[in-house]
Amino acid sequence: MHAVFPPSHLLVSAMVKTSLCPAILGLSLLAILQLDSCTNSTELQVHGADTTSHNFTWQIQKLGEIASSVLYDVAILDDTLAFAVGEIYVKDSLGQPDARANNLCIWNGNTWTLRQLNYGAGVPVIRSVFSFGPAEAWLDPWFHWDGIAFQQLAIDPVLIGFRIQRMWGNDGVLYAGGTNGFIGRFDGSRWRALATGTSLPIQDIWGATDSRTGRKQVLALASNYLQVPTGKKLLRIDGTNVSALSDSGLPKILSGLWFSAGKTCYVVGDGLFQKANVSDASPWSPFHDGLVHAYTVAVRGSSSNDIFIVGHFGAVLHFNGATWHNYQSELALTGVVFHAVAIKGNIVIAVGEEAGRAVTLLGRR
Repeated sequence: MHAVFPPSHLLVSAMVKTSLCPAILGLSLLAILQLDSCTNSTELQVHGADTTSHNFTWQIQKLGEIASSVLYDVAILDDTLAFAVGEIYVKDSLGQPDARANNLCIWNGNTWTLRQLNYGAGVPVIRSVFSFGPAEAWLDPWFHWDGIAFQQLAIDPVLIGFRIQRMWGNDGVLYAGGTNGFIGRFDGSRWRALATGTSLPIQDIWGATDSRTGRKQVLALASNYLQVPTGKKLLRIDGTNVSALSDSGLPKILSGLWFSAGKTCYVVGDGLFQKANVSDASPWSPFHDGLVHAYTVAVRGSSSNDIFIVGHFGAVLHFNGATWHNYQSELALTGVVFHAVAIKGNIVIAVGEEAGRAVTLLGRR
């Protein structure tokens, strides 16, 4: 028994595989050597800025009884509801390994419950989840939550052959990014594949609307995160048109991006990078010196003064509008690889894996 798409990005086990990208392997060895020196650190101090608190209480939970359990993405719908997706393997009522994974974990404000969402006769691996609010969420393009129940959706032919990595939506429009440079746009009635000009896998997609101008900006990040690095692309999506933006200063191995309207954009991966205006040709600026010695995978925020970054070796970073705080040493989750993070209000949830078990980290401020 094995997963449809077995996780290959757990560095703790993947480091023994000779096919692992040399750049990530070197980064992993550096992280091991320097992990003891990772202390709570601050950078980019902005005097007079509005700030949020770094004070969180944390709860860690491990799920799955059989190897290959992992959570890929998470969305917080409200204070008492969150969805995490992936593949969680447990034993059946007879104590035998169940070949059908649980592909959904539901948080009710206190505990996580495992669930299998069937598609036809099978239970597919779900890799992405996006919430429009407490009463609507998408789990890959195959399932929809209407606030009461999950509905199985017909697979549009446009989506066949692609593995969806991340989704983002606004005003009833949903974008999905996946393998082979795929970006799909759902307008409420049908999916349309957009011409991206790249075959690199889309690792992340995010957007924001400027409340002052009403202008929407959607960006996507493409990179061979888990393969030999062959390039990277930063893309702007304007309706159904996709264009390339300057990626000068960014490395080839990248995983995540996030921004709020009219504010600094952050890109993470083989380093941490920021840029005030993604439209100009100036290079991206690194700001990772001394902050973290691990590969970073995902970045999300609720506002420009409340941002989380997570990654390998249990890396968890928070920006409060003035300083960055590294929770890595106090959490001591050195065996954990986080794949995604979500924040809403005073709740943050990061998900990933450790030694074949799925992991959830929940913080309350």
